[in-house]
Amino acid sequence: GRITIIRTDTLDQLFTIIIYVSDKKTSFMNTTIAPTEIKFDFGILGYPFMNQSSQLALQTLLETPFMITTQQRTYASEEYTNAKESTMNISSAGRFGFFSWINDAIVDTVSKPVNVTVISNTEQTFYEGGQSSFTQAQVIFSYARGQSILHDPKIGVIPVLGTILPSVLQMEYLSVLYLIAIVISGIVFYGVVHYRKKA
Repeated sequence: GRITIIRTDTLDQLFTIIIYVSDKKTSFMNTTIAPTEIKFDFGILGYPFMNQSSQLALQTLLETPFMITTQQRTYASEEYTNAKESTMNISSAGRFGFFSWINDAIVDTVSKPVNVTVISNTEQTFYEGGQSSFTQAQVIFSYARGQSILHDPKIGVIPVLGTILPSVLQMEYLSVLYLIAIVISGIVFYGVVHYRKKA
């Protein structure tokens, strides 16, 4: 399969995002990328910790009118290379999306567990003739202290991305993929800076 890779960094090279998109199900760098997924690695290099006891955490925020569930599972080796992956599922009547992450991060070339906290809150609004719901979920990744941190979540929508991404790759609409990179980068970088300001 054909893999498109886009990389973006902050000016000081402190934070890095690498986006991977494939037109077919492909094994790449010890993982599997499907056409219904966007895999992205984010790296943190030389983070200026405030003191000797502080640790780095990344806070992400998801807001959706659809149902959210979380699960942890072990995938079969023929489907996924990574043994353990946690997933946040987002589903409606006709669509299914997900945000998943490997349970370990590479910290200074050593695989170390990532402590993850998921905080979810759902509000329901009742009105004449029906009701609506709104869910806000925070996923907080807490990493072991180190000079170099690398973690690789994935996002996807089934079957939407399965019909969109191959055509994007075929027609080389790289501006669309670059826009995705910018959006994801903004979320990750804001999460790290926001956490640092709260510390």
